[in-house]
Amino acid sequence: MAHFRVSPQARRDLMEIWKYIAKDSIRHADLLHERFYAVFSLLGRQPGIGLDSGEIKQGTRKFPVDNYVIYYRITRRGIQVIHVFHGKRNQRRAARKQ
Repeated sequence: MAHFRVSPQARRDLMEIWKYIAKDSIRHADLLHERFYAVFSLLGRQPGIGLDSGEIKQGTRKFPVDNYVIYYRITRRGIQVIHVFHGKRNQRRAARKQ
């Protein structure tokens, strides 16, 4: 069973992404949201498949989904998703603002 938790900040990130995409298509916003959660589940089962992201924050990993990057940390029970940013954003600056 895949175990993942989504931090409050990551939930806000996901809501901002959904709202932005929903301006053009609620259907596409919903599909991307579902895709994120499918990847969270995958990462919970196989947390080592992401790349080290220590340049953003020590002990974190990252995994791309479409034009976005999921940041997470491995926990005893699976993973904790800490951020989801658009890939074209300055990732360090975005992480510092949070």
